[in-house]
Amino acid sequence: SPYVLRKYQPGSTNWSYVVSANYQNLVPGENSYVFTAISKDGVRSDATTLVLTYDKPAEPADLSAPKVVSFNGGSSSETTEDAVKVDGTVGKGIVKMYVDDFLLTKYVANSGVWSYYARTTYGNLKDGVNEYSVYGLDVDGNKTKITKFTITKKTPEVMPAPASAPPPAEPAVQSTPTQPAPAPEPTSSGPRPPL
Repeated sequence: SPYVLRKYQPGSTNWSYVVSANYQNLVPGENSYVFTAISKDGVRSDATTLVLTYDKPAEPADLSAPKVVSFNGGSSSETTEDAVKVDGTVGKGIVKMYVDDFLLTKYVANSGVWSYYARTTYGNLKDGVNEYSVYGLDVDGNKTKITKFTITKKTPEVMPAPASAPPPAEPAVQSTPTQPAPAPEPTSSGPRPPL
């Protein structure tokens, strides 16, 4: 939002504005400021642009090795996932970051933090141990020390299916031996044996 000159006295023809590195409104290089006046009726004047060039010598970049901070938000570099986000930090004055000579296009110059994505779909994350090298460059192309790190992708363990219970045993059937049928008694129609 626009900054209002609070010390300006309405109706006065003089105004002032202070710029300073301490106020974070003056940085090394070219600084552009746009001034506009507004009447009591809300009518805006034409804008006036002022450009100041601050020739403060740039501090040398920190060319120490970048640091790896986390893998998917944790400390372990072992994973069973197909995607890993690597977060890290780097010293001041670094304007470009590379992993395996791949430019990290989302890195913001001089931000001090970087991220890298390893994915199976990108071809930069495979089963087993994956090795990477990260480094940065300052504005003059000077290279930081290289930091090497690894990501170990493990195959998820497949749990064996639970063994099915055997069918219940059928009850044993005991057979009862059958008694032989009694012999038929002789009939009275035949001759009687002699007494």
